[in-house]
Amino acid sequence: MLRRRSGQALIETGVVAGFLVILLLGVTGFGNILQASIRCETAAREGCRRATTDGTNDEVRQGILANLSRTGDPADVPGQVAIGISPMDPAQRTFNTNVTVEVWWSYPVPVPVFNLMWKERMLYARKIMVVTVGS
Repeated sequence: MLRRRSGQALIETGVVAGFLVILLLGVTGFGNILQASIRCETAAREGCRRATTDGTNDEVRQGILANLSRTGDPADVPGQVAIGISPMDPAQRTFNTNVTVEVWWSYPVPVPVFNLMWKERMLYARKIMVVTVGS
């Protein structure tokens, strides 16, 4: 009778441990997606800040890509990135004008449980700032 109970406990432990592992992977995946979403928003904010302080379009793009990267290297961004800057011409970004920076990031989800549902997650951030310091 004692052997039967120890076998039952082993089975129950295995079932519960399986659910706990899946739950832990889900929490980790959600955390990664949330962190990437925050990085996307921060990248749009940094791009807009650079655009409003007389930055060229290339400087704006470099700032955005550096914020999307985990290492700070613009060449180390996972996934595809599309950037929209309005107005495109830096000469049109004069005192008291709106500057809009939009970032679309196709973020590859790195957690196996989430990869079953989504291969990539499209993240979007839009930031509008007003130029207050003219050249």
